[in-house]
Amino acid sequence: MITALYLGTDRLDLFEDEDIVIKNKVSDIEDIKKVFTDTSNSFSVPASDVNNRIFKHYYNANVVNGFDARKKIDGTIELNGINYKVGKFRLNKVVMKSNRPSSYSLDFFGNLVTLKDLLTDDKLSDLDFSALDFAHDSINVGSRLVNQGDIIMSLFGNRRYLYDSSNATPVNDTQTNIYYNGADANSGVKFSEPKASIKNLTIIEAIETKYNLVFSRDFFGGNEFSNLYMLLSGKIKNIFKEEVPIVSTNDPTTVGNVILANEETGTYYINYSLNIGSGFEGVDFKLIVKSDGVVIYDKGFNGDVKDNLFVSNFNSFKKITFEIEANEPLEYDMTIKRYTDPITFFTSNSPFRIIESDYIVSDNIPDLKVIDYLSGLFKLYKLVAIVQKDGSVYVDSLVNYYRKGKVYNIDKFVDYRNITISKGKILNEIKYTFKEPTSLLNTEFAKRNNDIAYGDLELSIYDANGQLVDGSELKYDVPFEQIVYERIIDLNATDEVNLQYALLADENIEATQPKAHLHYNYYTVMDSPIKIISDSNVGTPFYALNMPMHTLGVDAPVFSTVFGEEFNEYNGNLITETIYKTHHQNYIEGVFSEKRRVYSITVKDLPYNVIQSINLNDVLEIKDDYYRIDNMNVNIKTREVKFKLINAINLDLTPLFSVSLDREDITLDNVTITLDNI
Repeated sequence: MITALYLGTDRLDLFEDEDIVIKNKVSDIEDIKKVFTDTSNSFSVPASDVNNRIFKHYYNANVVNGFDARKKIDGTIELNGINYKVGKFRLNKVVMKSNRPSSYSLDFFGNLVTLKDLLTDDKLSDLDFSALDFAHDSINVGSRLVNQGDIIMSLFGNRRYLYDSSNATPVNDTQTNIYYNGADANSGVKFSEPKASIKNLTIIEAIETKYNLVFSRDFFGGNEFSNLYMLLSGKIKNIFKEEVPIVSTNDPTTVGNVILANEETGTYYINYSLNIGSGFEGVDFKLIVKSDGVVIYDKGFNGDVKDNLFVSNFNSFKKITFEIEANEPLEYDMTIKRYTDPITFFTSNSPFRIIESDYIVSDNIPDLKVIDYLSGLFKLYKLVAIVQKDGSVYVDSLVNYYRKGKVYNIDKFVDYRNITISKGKILNEIKYTFKEPTSLLNTEFAKRNNDIAYGDLELSIYDANGQLVDGSELKYDVPFEQIVYERIIDLNATDEVNLQYALLADENIEATQPKAHLHYNYYTVMDSPIKIISDSNVGTPFYALNMPMHTLGVDAPVFSTVFGEEFNEYNGNLITETIYKTHHQNYIEGVFSEKRRVYSITVKDLPYNVIQSINLNDVLEIKDDYYRIDNMNVNIKTREVKFKLINAINLDLTPLFSVSLDREDITLDNVTITLDNI
């Protein structure tokens, strides 16, 4: 086999007898942190005149503008004139003999850096979601409560939502009656309470944009993922915040909303008075003062406030701004007096107004690193990622990836003189766990189920005598948190509500902040409306709403967000189409099987086009038995391949097609394809 290595466009001289082995592992394509790899052994090339020129005589540190070994250099591996691998080479060292260069040591990597290097420690909040921000008012909230899109809103709340058509339920800080004709003027869902959620596909698109990546839509474009949302739980409660607008002033040092406190006239102190509008007296809020953008004052209040901000000269401060922040809409006015001495002052005013705040998606997205988010998805759905020659990344579930493989009969190429058979790694216990729950209902669920929270799953394997087999434990822990929802019923047993919600509170009904939470959305239509209170304190009937679900759909759903079987809170049906069943069960049952064996075999003189085309999802047929590839090391100089194979138990070959290495054609749906040189 003719092997050629190119560093850029320069072809390297090679040793005649130097092995170059390309390593491929299933475990690497399952770990997103290791994607973009295709690694080789360290191999050497001679320090020939050609290679000395390519590496710019790296052994001589005095060469001006020499070769930079700190960087990986684009390169290509060719087999018989056809590209086999496109990636990067890294120079490790130069071997000197008798004070002369003898060889250069190189490594080969896949055609991009690892994602961990690319994404560094960036968080989801570093992604650009600005196009999705919106004015946080009752009109926009109401629209997102009933419409589907990149950003939706649903009833994730910090208070208990009860429906009582008899109006006997008291309304307070921890609960409210959402019955539309509730007698209490404060009953209903305040428009400031519902939480927003973002489509996970939108997050993937933002990752692609920021890091110049292209993920295939084999998995991300399917219904299971494209309909999946993530709760925007980055804040315990929704935040309404704005800079206090100064619309009337006789202070010559005020520019816009900025008070230039250190002008020549000086400032002795600042006095402010803030008044709360009628009906908003119980709203907690904070006043934040900044000097040249730096916070110098941050204090919480409830009710009208009159205070002196600084009781001393503070000419060291400049560009003073006031900000007001609350967990719900707040009507207020503010008067600011800047004193230049104990009796002389200038006045600036803000009239009565309700906070006009924008909902900033990046401020509300969970505190999660991009790499941890992707790793969590890969663990959850047992995904694989493979870099294509054009730099795009193929992403699909391992189940679907295996279904797209081919079958190769390699009988005549196997070296039967030396085959090792072992039991491989045996697992006796597997735990699938979400983050420890923080919400009341799931915390109680875990207490009553031996610390197994809603959606978690624990599997154990026993022998014929009922004893736990001798093996190791495996944990699938993902950075997402499950929340138990609550179906709303009429406490008066009269109306049918057709609605469920999520209580984000602990056992004391104190607001909690869950970790990233994945859910589906269901648009429910109600015969009996609920009350949503607008920013002008007007109750509006809603006959339909978005609501969170653990399943995609209600009747016979085929996708869910739980590992283990659970009862659906909405209708009491058992969720059987779990993540475990869809994405993990076949693999785990193969691992648990007493028939499972691991085979180490060597294959010699494989045709070069088979070496170029064989992938980790292909099935090898050897003496009428079938084997999955766990890893393979390909010596591109000798055409020798060392395989680690796992016997395929209960293999369904229906979608797979066979490639015979003894014939010149194969038939696919009656289309004949001629393969040259086989």
